[in-house]
Amino acid sequence: MKKGEFQRKIRKAHRFLGVALGIQFLFWTIGGLYFSWSDMHEIHGDHQKAHIRPLGADLNLVNPQR
Repeated sequence: MKKGEFQRKIRKAHRFLGVALGIQFLFWTIGGLYFSWSDMHEIHGDHQKAHIRPLGADLNLVNPQR
């Protein structure tokens, strides 16, 4: 492989890696801006948790020893 051909491949690889990393940093920045500007309670997902009642709170349980 000639020196010029090798340098051209290195430049192409460098350009490809730069674009790939640039897109990743762009998404990272957009995600960070979204999380900093949105409501923290919505991000935590507290509104999606199921409300669990304690066992036996409104159940008529039978004593197994009777």
